[in-house]
Amino acid sequence: MVSSKGKNSGSMWLLRIIAGAALLLVGVGCPAQGTSFQSDRSWSGPQADRIGRVYVGMRKGTAYGPGWTVEAFINQTGAPAERSKVSATEEVLIYRGEKTLYSGTRESNSSAGLEWREIRVRHGQLVDEREAVQVIEYQFREGSDLTCEEYGGRNTLQCSETEIEPIEPLPAMSGEAKLPFDFGCPKNRVEPRQGRRRAMQVDAKAFQEFLIAELRLGSENGNGLEVDAWTPPREPQFMMGMNGSSADPYTTRRCRIGAALSLVAQGNEVGVLSVGICDRQKELTFADVCAAKTSLARVAYELSLDASSATARQIGIPPQQTTLQSGDTVEYFPAIMVGHGIVIMRTSILTPRDSQQNVIVQADLDNACRRLPDLRLCTHTQAVLEKLEMEIIRRFFGASGREREAR
Repeated sequence: MVSSKGKNSGSMWLLRIIAGAALLLVGVGCPAQGTSFQSDRSWSGPQADRIGRVYVGMRKGTAYGPGWTVEAFINQTGAPAERSKVSATEEVLIYRGEKTLYSGTRESNSSAGLEWREIRVRHGQLVDEREAVQVIEYQFREGSDLTCEEYGGRNTLQCSETEIEPIEPLPAMSGEAKLPFDFGCPKNRVEPRQGRRRAMQVDAKAFQEFLIAELRLGSENGNGLEVDAWTPPREPQFMMGMNGSSADPYTTRRCRIGAALSLVAQGNEVGVLSVGICDRQKELTFADVCAAKTSLARVAYELSLDASSATARQIGIPPQQTTLQSGDTVEYFPAIMVGHGIVIMRTSILTPRDSQQNVIVQADLDNACRRLPDLRLCTHTQAVLEKLEMEIIRRFFGASGREREAR
């Protein structure tokens, strides 16, 4: 049996959600004359690149069950390709399909023959049904997972190692495919210098009121968007992307100083804006920021998002890293979470060079911008979030002795 070590369903369900049904279920017919599993099934892109290996496995069939007589079964399905006596009371019927099965790695796999179905008969009654099916094992950084093609079909269904018995030694496993783009921090990227500067003691209510006032001043007041605080206040949770875990697939961070605000249009909540002042050693580290951008590359690829498209640029892809005249750095990128739907959190992180803390602003704006597309928060998102961060620095960190750049 296939070992369950390292199995991971989190990345697999993410891939299935965003890839959807890449192959149509088709009836038995002449197989495509491909030279590999990928060419035969016309797989390409993220789905093909995630293949670790393919092989043939036996699985218990469910199309027919005990209670069928062999005569009724043959009348229903047609004569078998082979019919062999096992004993005086038992026989095996072999049916062959027309779909080619494959075995090998992602880089090198070849035909393992046509699919087949075995029907075991005892005393003229069906007692067991087993099918030779195509098994596709995906390789992820976090582990692997299985799908199987149905006998006679080319759609893939989730299956488990407990229901599959390989008919041959398993092929070697390919490594994780190299992504066509990398948004992570370059190896020579140096973390912004830290100092002793910290934010003053911040009252939670005063912090909320300051943020609401700043956002209302940011040319949004009168454009149909209202910014309100929740009662009671909500503790913000900052979404940093997907991690592939089946138990908790979302990477999140919390900061001791923070506020979450509700964006309201026409009496309906249309978005959320969360702000935090975070400890750079404990709450939101340089490594966290780099990991979030690496996660973004994997999710964007699996969504088949063209990194050079207008759609990508609109949501902040590729990520932007800016060094201000002050020496402070600003990272701007989207954190994308995929579940029953897709949530895009526009994220800006300002890291003062001389501070022990950084400032993060995240905004879920999709609904707000659909209703109010002319909002500056929608048309100039990066600038609005960055300006809010610099105002937080001015108000709560005090003078730094350096002139800070304002956009």
